[in-house]
Amino acid sequence: MDKIYYIKQGKKQLGAFSKEDLLNENITRNTLIWYKELNKWTSISKIPELKEIVDQLPPLDRQFSFKPFFYFLGIILISSLGYLGYKQFYNPEPAKIELKPVSTEELYNLYSESVVLIKHAFAYKITINNKNLYFKDFNPQTGETSSLLTLEEIKNNPNISWGTGFFIDSLGKILTCRHVVRIAPSAKEQQLILNYLKNKAQNELSSLYSIESQLQSRYNSLDNTLNYYGNSMSMYDYDQYTQEFNDIKNRLDYVQNEIYFFNYISNIFNNPSNFVSKTSLQFGVFFNKTQSSNYNDYIKCKSVKVSNDENIDLALIEVIDKNQLTNKKIYPVNLSRLDSIGYNKSFLKINEKVRMIGYNRGIEIAQTSTGINSQITEGTISQNADNYKVLYTISALQGSSGSPVFDTYGRLVSVNFAGFLNTQNFNYGIHPKYIHAFLNLK
Repeated sequence: MDKIYYIKQGKKQLGAFSKEDLLNENITRNTLIWYKELNKWTSISKIPELKEIVDQLPPLDRQFSFKPFFYFLGIILISSLGYLGYKQFYNPEPAKIELKPVSTEELYNLYSESVVLIKHAFAYKITINNKNLYFKDFNPQTGETSSLLTLEEIKNNPNISWGTGFFIDSLGKILTCRHVVRIAPSAKEQQLILNYLKNKAQNELSSLYSIESQLQSRYNSLDNTLNYYGNSMSMYDYDQYTQEFNDIKNRLDYVQNEIYFFNYISNIFNNPSNFVSKTSLQFGVFFNKTQSSNYNDYIKCKSVKVSNDENIDLALIEVIDKNQLTNKKIYPVNLSRLDSIGYNKSFLKINEKVRMIGYNRGIEIAQTSTGINSQITEGTISQNADNYKVLYTISALQGSSGSPVFDTYGRLVSVNFAGFLNTQNFNYGIHPKYIHAFLNLK
C-alpha cells in the first residue's frame, strides 16, 4: 500500500496524507515530514522520494520574501491589535487541529510495532516460620491451593499470564492494565487461602500424630534391641536392624517436622492483607512480528507506576535495557484526545466507531507461521460512559487487557481492561480522563 505521511506545522501534527495529498497542504521546502520508516521528523527537502513534490514548490526566497511595506504594516497591526492580544492571552481559545480519518489498515500499519505482547510468569508465595513456600494456583471460591513447593520447584512450572501494552513515548514506557502487572489475591481470597491451609493443617495433624506414635514405638523397640542384643547378632541381622532403625529415624524426623509445620499454620492469626504475595519469575514483552518460538526470549521490563485506585486498572512499565529498542520503529500512540480540553468537550458518543489492537488469548492466537501477530478489531460505543469506564462492542478475549482503543482519527480514547458477563461481545475500557490523570498529561 502507499505510504502515509504526517506533517508538522508549528505545534500541530496533521495527517494522514498520501503523497498526492501533500501538494494540497500549505507546505514549504522546510516543512517537517514523518512516516513510519523515519526515525524522526525530517525536512521534506531532505527526503529523496519526495523530490518530485519539492520541485513543484516555490523557492524559499519567494515563499518568505517580505517588502519593507509589510514590516510597516506588521508594526501597525501589532499596535492596533494589542488589546485583542491581551484579551486573547487571558481568554485563550483552544487551537483547532485538522484531522483526517484513518482507515483500519492504515491504523494497524502505523501502530503494529507500538503494541506489544506482555508475558508474566509468576507464583504465589507464603512465608511460614521464616520459610518461603510457593504454589501455582488456588480456587478463588474455596481457597484451596495447589501443592506447596520450593522456589526451584515452582520455577519449572509457574503460572503464565499474557496481556497487551503499548508505547506512550520513544523512551521505552508502556501503558497496560494493573492486573497484568500486579497479580495478587484479594484480601477475601487471602483469607480463604489461610482458612483452607489451617483446616488442612488440623486434618493432617490428627493422622500425623498417629503415624508419629507408631514410628516412635518402633524406633524405641529397635533402639533397645540394638543396644542389648547388637553384639550377639550375626552381621547380617545387625545390618538389617540398623538399616530399619535409620529408616524409621528418618521417617520420624520428617513426620515431626510436618507436625511442627502444621501446628504453626493452625495457630496463625488472621492476617489476610499480607499472608499471600506474588513473585514474578519472568516479566517482559514481545514485539509484533517476532519470529522466535522461544518464549523465554523476551525483552525484560519492570513496573514503574501502578494505580492505587481499585477502579482505575492501569499500570506503567518500561523496558530495562533501552538498547534493545535501537532497531525498533516505534511510533508512540496519539494521546491528543486525552488532553484537558479534549476529554471535557469531546466525550465518546453512542455508536461512535472505535478500534482496538491487541493480543486475544495471548500467545495462543498470536503465534502464527509468520511469527507473533496482533489483531485489530472494531466496534462502537454502546453505552454512555459512567464515571470510570466505557462500554463498547469490540470483540476481545483474555490477553487483550491493556490494549489501546482508538477513535476514527487514530487517537487513543481508552484502554481495554475487562469483558462483560464472560462474553466477548461487550468489553470495558478505562475512561479517557483517568488515563490522562494517570499519565499526568499537561
